[in-house]
Amino acid sequence: EPLTSCINPSELFTYFLPSDAIAYAYIAAMYISTLIAGIFGYRIGKIYSKDNRICTIAALLFAFSGYISLWGQQPLFGSAYSLMIVYTYYLLTCSFEGLKKEMCLIVSLCLITLDGYYFLYMAGFFSALYLVVRGIYNKTSWKVVGKELIHLLRVGIITIFLCAFTLA
Repeated sequence: EPLTSCINPSELFTYFLPSDAIAYAYIAAMYISTLIAGIFGYRIGKIYSKDNRICTIAALLFAFSGYISLWGQQPLFGSAYSLMIVYTYYLLTCSFEGLKKEMCLIVSLCLITLDGYYFLYMAGFFSALYLVVRGIYNKTSWKVVGKELIHLLRVGIITIFLCAFTLA
């Protein structure tokens, strides 16, 4: 865990503080996780609406959801939740037109995976389900949906290779 959590954005600074300040460091880590969730919740709101009030409501809902309020007290789960929102934003904006367009998706999925492979499996399953349901809702051809699923699989495989050192 120490090797992977030092890459986590919300816990990064905890390694530079003295041990008597660790309680304050985790409070700050929880704050940063909530802040990341709010910022990317706002950005997700911007995808669906240009009204700043609606985007602010989306940010508040993501930042202060029951999950982050309950599990955010444990830094691993709080940061995993906020990073899942970052990943969701990049999944919603990804065009699946090439590896360059998928880099933010790969980086955000790697950060989630560094918190635990369980989060990778959960993100992969629900991302595939989202792409299928979105394809059905938008009446997208199965060929396009299949192409997106193959790109998503490629993102997952690259993530596993990049994060394989955490299995040791």
